[in-house]
Amino acid sequence: MAESDEYYEVVSRSKKPRRMQILTIGLTVSIILAAGGWVLYFTAKGDDRKKVVDASGELLTEVMKKLATVSNDTAAKKNLTIFLSVRNLFSALSNLRSIVQQSNLFCTNLSSIGLFLDPRIPTSVSRNYTASCNQYRVLDPLVDPSFGVDSPIEAFMAAVSSVVTALMKLDNAIVADP
Repeated sequence: MAESDEYYEVVSRSKKPRRMQILTIGLTVSIILAAGGWVLYFTAKGDDRKKVVDASGELLTEVMKKLATVSNDTAAKKNLTIFLSVRNLFSALSNLRSIVQQSNLFCTNLSSIGLFLDPRIPTSVSRNYTASCNQYRVLDPLVDPSFGVDSPIEAFMAAVSSVVTALMKLDNAIVADP
């Protein structure tokens, strides 16, 4: 019996390291596959986010084109030449595909700010311009997570929606009788 117990002890000791090696290899392969899956997930997620940001930039570009048309019509119908300058600004904005560049030109450029604060611009237009810029300020840091804000895409889309709504109110103010 003593020899038999010894035999099983030697056999079981030799199998433990082998089992441990198999377990270690299996665990390592699992970790590598899981890490690779996460990398693919976040890459796809990043690609999807870029597509949404690009599409949102296109949407805002179309809104700017509409604002340029409305401003031109208002200048012609109401003989308000200041709206020709507003039209020129919106035309320049419609040529920008970047949300951040649109925001910078529209809201932080001193000429743009001065244009909407001009006394010939109706108060309702100035007020809606300010509201639009306030919404752009919320949107800007959500455009690119490298700005330090890692937000869910839903927060970005809500901010885009708020900017579009504010711009449509600006559109309505431009169309209304000054």
